[in-house]
Amino acid sequence: MWRSPYVKGERGDRPLGLWVTDDAVVVVRLDRVQAFRVTTGVPLWTWRPPGEEVVVLASADVRDGLGVVLHYDDGARDPKHVGLTALDLGSGTVAWSREQDKERLGYIGTHPSGTALGRGRIATEDHHWDGRRTLRALDPRTGEIEWEHPLTNPRIEKASVLLAEPRGAVGGAWRAEQAPAARRGRGRG
Repeated sequence: MWRSPYVKGERGDRPLGLWVTDDAVVVVRLDRVQAFRVTTGVPLWTWRPPGEEVVVLASADVRDGLGVVLHYDDGARDPKHVGLTALDLGSGTVAWSREQDKERLGYIGTHPSGTALGRGRIATEDHHWDGRRTLRALDPRTGEIEWEHPLTNPRIEKASVLLAEPRGAVGGAWRAEQAPAARRGRGRG
């Protein structure tokens, strides 16, 4: 049994995600992604987001040995793009990386509660300027929209995606006068 020493990160010390492979435990934080050998705890590799960017979201799962992180420049007043990077968890090398138009993802901040990353997709709730809301799933590698579902029920004032699913999204939707209730979006209103 081992434990890693407590190291306060440059921009926070609370992990955003954790991936485990046969050989490594990979910890995702705002300022870095770091792998440790599973048997000894010895650091294997570290990846840092480019420039002044921070990691704000990590995929809930590992696909084909890759973990995906979403990152952006939190110092920019109104960033137009976010970065998506897939890391090979065995070596820490970047398998692919690309920019994504932030508008397709709805609100992205240091706590993107309305966005989920996993199962090979990004799922998000987009609140349009005119009050319309749309659940949307995109392919993280290409940015192509896989599906969209307008939320047409006028009683829904807020929706948050919690988990990306192949045919929909699991999330919460609520009205101001009631507590949050579970909702499953599967292409129906």
